[in-house]
Amino acid sequence: MTNLTIGCFYLAFSFIGIPMLIGAAQRRKESDSSLWYALLCVSNTLWTTCMGLFYLLPYEPAALFIYEIRFVFIGTSSLQIYLLATRAFKHRMFQARALAVLYAFPLMTLLAILTDARLGLFRTFIRITYSQGIRMVETAFGFWFWVHCAFCYVTMFMTIHLMIGQLRKLPRNYRFPVVTMLAGLILTVVATIASILDVIPFSLDPAPIVVQLSLVTFYFALYTPHSIDMLFTSRELIFENSGDAIFVLDQDNRILDFNRQALRLAGLLNIDSLRGMLFANFVKLLVDTFDGRFFEDDSSIVTVNIEGADVHYQMSSSHISNLPGKVIGAYVEIKNITPIMSMVHKLQDTAYYDHLTGLFNRHSFARLLRELNTPQELSLGIIVGDVNELKAFNDTYGHIMGDKLLQAITQALRDSSPIRTSWIRLGGDEFLGFVPRTTQCELVEIIEKVNRLCEDWEDTELMGAGITLSYAIRTDMSQEIMKLVNEADLAMYSAKRDRRNRRKSGAEVGTPKA
Repeated sequence: MTNLTIGCFYLAFSFIGIPMLIGAAQRRKESDSSLWYALLCVSNTLWTTCMGLFYLLPYEPAALFIYEIRFVFIGTSSLQIYLLATRAFKHRMFQARALAVLYAFPLMTLLAILTDARLGLFRTFIRITYSQGIRMVETAFGFWFWVHCAFCYVTMFMTIHLMIGQLRKLPRNYRFPVVTMLAGLILTVVATIASILDVIPFSLDPAPIVVQLSLVTFYFALYTPHSIDMLFTSRELIFENSGDAIFVLDQDNRILDFNRQALRLAGLLNIDSLRGMLFANFVKLLVDTFDGRFFEDDSSIVTVNIEGADVHYQMSSSHISNLPGKVIGAYVEIKNITPIMSMVHKLQDTAYYDHLTGLFNRHSFARLLRELNTPQELSLGIIVGDVNELKAFNDTYGHIMGDKLLQAITQALRDSSPIRTSWIRLGGDEFLGFVPRTTQCELVEIIEKVNRLCEDWEDTELMGAGITLSYAIRTDMSQEIMKLVNEADLAMYSAKRDRRNRRKSGAEVGTPKA
C-alpha cells in the first residue's frame, strides 16, 4: 500500500457524490429537500477530496493545510445531514438568523485553523510522520477542536433522534427508506469515532468513505420510492392545510402539536403559546371569551359568538397508540360546522314550522306536549281555534287571499298572547295554542283581544272574517292534555254553531269555555 494508492482510493470515492449531486439537481422539483441533499453532496465530496489530496500532494505544508481544512467540510456535512432530515420529514425549518448561527460554527473552525500558528485554538501541535512509507499526522488537539467535535456529534445525534422518532410513527411499508438513512448515519458516527480513537491502521479515516456511501442510501430513500417525501408532504397537506383546528395531546392532555388553524384560533384568544397548555383550559377559555354554550343534545358541539355571529364547532378526539397498543396521547379535531348547523336549522324549520304562517306545525305537536307536561308549566292554558268559513272565503276571493287571511289571523294570535305562548297550525284552518303558567282570566282576555283585532281589520276584503276560539285549563298533572284539547275542540265547534245561529238572530258572539 502506498500514498498514491490511498490517495486515488479516496478520490475515486469522492466522485460518487457528483452523480448524486446531478441527480438531485435534475429532480429538484420532485422533492423540496433536494437543495439540502445537493449541499450535503458538495460537503461530502470536498471532505473526501481533501483526504485524497493529503496523500497525493508532495508538498507537506500544503498537504497539512488540506488535511486541516477537511474539518470545515466535516462540520458542514453533519449540519447538512440534520437540515436534510428536518426538511425531508417536514419539521419546522430554522429561520434565517438561526441558520446563520449554525453555519457560523464551520466558519469559526476555518478561522481557528487559519490562525493556528499564532493562537493554537484548533491544534496546539501538528506534523506529518511516516509509517512504512504511509503519510500520517501526529497532533495535539486544541480547545476549538473539541468544540467542533461536540457540534458535529450533537447535530448527528439530533438527526438520529429525529429519524428514530419518525420511524416509530411510520406504517411498516414506509419504514425501509428511513431505516437505510438511519443505518448510513449510524455507520458515519461509528466511522468518525474510529477515526478519532485511531483504531484504523496507518490512521486512515474511514468516515468520508462511509459518508459517501450514505449519500447513495439517502438518494434511494428520497427519490426512488418517493415514500418519505410523499408521506410527509401528505402530512403537511392534511395536517397543516386542514380547514379544521387540529391538536395533538400527550398523556396528560397537554398540547404537543397543532396546525395553522389551531394557531389562528389561539390568536383570537390572545394565547401566546399553545405548546404545553392543558387542552381543557383552551376549551374553557374559548367558551368564556366568546360566550359559548354547549349543544344540549350533544356536548361535543359548542356555539360561540364571534364578531356578532354564532359559530358552531364540533370537537372529536381519538387515542394515539404506539405499536404495542399503549395509549401515548390523543388527537383532537375542532371542526367548524356552522354551514352544517345552518342547514340543520333550515331542515328543522321545514320539519317543525309551517311555511305560510311561521307557527309550529303538526310535527311539533308531540315535542311540545313533552316539554309542557311538567308541574312547572301549571296552570297550562289550552286554546283551540278554527277559522270561520275559510272554504267559502277561498271560493269567493281565491286561495291567495285565503293565505293572506291565515297570515292576518296568525299575527292577531301572536299580538294577543304573551311571549311564552306556543301556537301550532294543525291543519288548513285549525290552530292550537298552549299558554304555560296562566290563569282563566288571562285566557279569556287573549281570546277577546283576538276577536277585537279581527273586527278592526282595515282591509275591506278581510272584514267579517275571523276565528272562533275556545279554551281549557290544566291545573293538575292528573289531567290528560289530549283530553283537555278534545274538550276545548268540542266547545269550539259548539261555539261555531252558536255563532252561526246568533248571526242569524243578530246576537253577539261570546267566549266559550270547555
